[in-house]
Amino acid sequence: MLIAFENPLNESPLAFPILECMHIVGFAIAVGTIALVDFRLLGFGMLRQSAGDLAKAFSDLAGTLADNEATINEELLAVQGSPADIGGYYRPDDAKAADVMRPSSTFNDALATLSS
Repeated sequence: MLIAFENPLNESPLAFPILECMHIVGFAIAVGTIALVDFRLLGFGMLRQSAGDLAKAFSDLAGTLADNEATINEELLAVQGSPADIGGYYRPDDAKAADVMRPSSTFNDALATLSS
């Protein structure tokens, strides 16, 4: 007796693209992280700062992001799905594109603390 199994990826037109995107992002994160560590161990990257210095430099940002996580998520979700005018497709206006691509003022303010 032959049992027919259906492929769940064929059930939805979005199942495969979503799964493939998750696969590619996961691969990029894994390879990128490994490459950063390997280059550091080989003496090619981030030589001026120790791991402790980096932890101190980013601890304030991490705390700010953790404290404001709900607000940042709300700001990002509020703009999802709505059309945006960036001043053109091939040559967008830089100011309009920056406003659309960075919609969370809370997140932007937190990132601005890194440069100061």
